Amino acid sequence: ALLGVAGVTLLVAGKDAAGYGQEILVNLVASVIMVALSFVVFDPIFEDMRRNAVEQHRTLNHDQLVSQIAATQTEVDILETWTGLLEERNRDRFLAALTLALRNGVEVRILLLDPESSAAEQRAEELHHTQVPVLIMDNLRHLYHLRRTLDPLTARQLQVRVYDASPSIQLYRWDGKAYISFFPVGVRAYDAVQSPEVQRDGR
Repeated sequence: ALLGVAGVTLLVAGKDAAGYGQEILVNLVASVIMVALSFVVFDPIFEDMRRNAVEQHRTLNHDQLVSQIAATQTEVDILETWTGLLEERNRDRFLAALTLALRNGVEVRILLLDPESSAAEQRAEELHHTQVPVLIMDNLRHLYHLRRTLDPLTARQLQVRVYDASPSIQLYRWDGKAYISFFPVGVRAYDAVQSPEVQRDGR
């Protein structure tokens, strides 16, 4: 309201100035053009954001994720400290889904925290001395056994690596979607809020 009053006051005060009408017209046309250009440029961006709005989940739904991996057509990426998909309650279904995906030509890349790194020790402390190195080694052992069951050509599609930096995010990506979470202190990442997103390139 104050800006409106100030604007009207300035318009009234300047009405006797030379070229007043022309200046008003030029500025008015320029404003209309800027609004139109902004709409043309930014509206598609906002529409894309609305269409691909992030939907948060309270925790990682392992059953749903296993089903999505089994139906994957192009690629699976996992970035974790260790994955709960290889814990006993999910292991058999996950390994079966992973095997199916690999035999269908899917590229699978898994990056886990180095069990001998200081980052693994730090994460163990954050989780109240959970045996993080042991859990990671257990993951690596099951993935090694899976790789040995595959024929050499299919085994090339499964890449497993370790990293030794402090973990920043948890990522499960399949085709064009991903579950993303952070590593809160005292809570396992897959028990934290998950945000599934649609990738812009649709892959």
